[in-house]
Amino acid sequence: MKPKMSFLYLLLSASAVTIMPVVSEDAAKSVVKTEAQLAQERQQACYVAIESQILQHINPEVSRADRFSRVIRPMSAQYYAGSIVSENADGIVGFQINYIDRMALKPSSVIVATGTYNSKNGELLLKDDQSGEFVVASAHSLLKKKTNT
Repeated sequence: MKPKMSFLYLLLSASAVTIMPVVSEDAAKSVVKTEAQLAQERQQACYVAIESQILQHINPEVSRADRFSRVIRPMSAQYYAGSIVSENADGIVGFQINYIDRMALKPSSVIVATGTYNSKNGELLLKDDQSGEFVVASAHSLLKKKTNT
């Protein structure tokens, strides 16, 4: 009886080896991202930083029920929006904050702040209008003016 059982175990182990997937060298290598994919990731990170550090603080507040509702509510007639205007090879993304007014007969958009986002360390800076230097977003006059009112 023992020779039949060992033959059966040998047969099962041989079939298991042929069924198991073999990892090829190509699959084991790390995935290399293209320059376009890296640029897209930097821009996405910039949009997230702009939204969380600036736009959430200066746009009109939306009630909790509206935020979690299944019905999409339109944006208010006056709001702030961010847009990317430049990017360099060092990972510095330039952006601007626009004030959009849709209440007038002719909707208008005015640039209220410009800034940079360093994708290497996640630093978001806004250019101060009076001194011309870049400051942390929370110390910029646009955010201070909105939080004081």
